[in-house]
Amino acid sequence: MPRSPDHRDLDELRASVVDAAPSDVLGAVNQEPDDHIGLELAFIGELCVAALRASEGGDVGGQAALVDAVARFVHDHLARWAPRLAELVVEGAQTALYRASGYLLARTVEELARLFPRSGEGQLASGA
Repeated sequence: MPRSPDHRDLDELRASVVDAAPSDVLGAVNQEPDDHIGLELAFIGELCVAALRASEGGDVGGQAALVDAVARFVHDHLARWAPRLAELVVEGAQTALYRASGYLLARTVEELARLFPRSGEGQLASGA
């Protein structure tokens, strides 16, 4: 996984996302090493669930902070290396199941980037 030589960029990003996430969200997914793709996708899922709960509870500021955390994590971290991982999975797959998982990962990252634009690039996309 690409990182800066001193690991500072991704560590700073992770810290900013961790600061934005409620502790119960982090506890639900913090079982694997940080670069484990399953952990990262679960983390995004937990942030989305927390944003939904904030919305349902009328916490507009909390919802906005969580949606922003998802967007930052997707664009500043996941979208930087996961597409290459997906390519490697597809290229190295010896079964249709693993090849499909690579395609699924690639499409998932594309959709996350589309649904959660960076701040200033628009609002959370609708399901259209």
